Amino acid sequence: MDTRGSRKIVVESPATKIVFDEPLGAQVNDVVDMGWAIFDACYKGACFHLGPTPGSWTEDAGEDEGISTYAAAGPPILWHKDTKIQTPATDFRVQRRLVL
Repeated sequence: MDTRGSRKIVVESPATKIVFDEPLGAQVNDVVDMGWAIFDACYKGACFHLGPTPGSWTEDAGEDEGISTYAAAGPPILWHKDTKIQTPATDFRVQRRLVL
């Protein structure tokens, strides 16, 4: 981990801003949502660069803004008697998609 803290990835358009937590520790559906947000932004002609060194840092990346809910993120927790059988693979109740 970097001494400056954990990173966040921000994908934004004029209508939506989505802030994703550190992808290495994120649940699978949250990584999928981040991939779709990057796809939606790049589909319209945006580009981004990845490299071996971190980019600029900010103290506070903020929170999600604008319209970003798309659909239910999956089934709720599934219980049988007192045993949890299945939990959603996300920290959010809805998928987060970029509105362009």
